[in-house]
Amino acid sequence: MEDRRSSFLKLYLKMKDVPLGKYMLATAVCFKTPFCSAISPYIDNIFDAGSAEAQQSGFIRTEVSMPNRRAVQNHLPNGAVHASALCSLVEFCFGLLMEAAIRPPLRWIPDGMDISYLKVANGSRLLCSGTLPVQAVSTWDEQTEGGAKVHVKVPISICNTRGEEVCFALVRCQVSRPHSNKPTRPTQSGTPHKVKAAL
Repeated sequence: MEDRRSSFLKLYLKMKDVPLGKYMLATAVCFKTPFCSAISPYIDNIFDAGSAEAQQSGFIRTEVSMPNRRAVQNHLPNGAVHASALCSLVEFCFGLLMEAAIRPPLRWIPDGMDISYLKVANGSRLLCSGTLPVQAVSTWDEQTEGGAKVHVKVPISICNTRGEEVCFALVRCQVSRPHSNKPTRPTQSGTPHKVKAAL
């Protein structure tokens, strides 16, 4: 049976139980997406569709976190985390969730986000989680046939260490199949094949 897990998910499953594996993976993600580096995020858990947790709950789930450091704080007292840092944490969590859910060759791209700041985000650490229904994700292949796009809304929640929700975001994205604009020409057998783009 073809393994259609994303390259990120395959790497996570290999590294999650290795000492410092999740730390190294988070560092690699930040290298790939430099804006995330400012918040020093950590990958706590990823439960993909094949995990026992997802099969029991019916949801793919990503759990990440970030330390509350002076570099991410605003002007408010008591060490409040700045709104832009919360947005970065949301995007980090959302991106990993989509990578855990997507099945190549399908691809995803965000196209908007609605975010609510519910209370002052302070404390030593902020915890962020996002979920996607396994059943809904399983229909993406069928829904994207013929070049159609699936419009997905992903809920992301940030809580403090006391379990209080400090921020909620709904990230909108599109799931689609890759397409090629390269022209085709018939072969001698009459079967079209891709024409190499001129350099």
